[in-house]
Amino acid sequence: KVLITDTNPPIITCPANKVVKANYQQNSVVVNNINPTITDDCSTPSATFLVTGQTSNSGYNTASGELFNVGVSTIEH
Repeated sequence: KVLITDTNPPIITCPANKVVKANYQQNSVVVNNINPTITDDCSTPSATFLVTGQTSNSGYNTASGELFNVGVSTIEH
């Protein structure tokens, strides 16, 4: 019998804070290019995200391309 274990957790590197300007009288805007970098030495990892603040949302992999309300929102992976 051979048992192989992965003792190294995946590494998630989040992008820098991003400021996006909404057009006049816009209440929300689609935000792109906010993908985290996820690496793992044994597989192709995926992640979930949670958006809190002015925008509430959750999903898989990335919040890039999602609609964000004007104000401050935080993304956790």
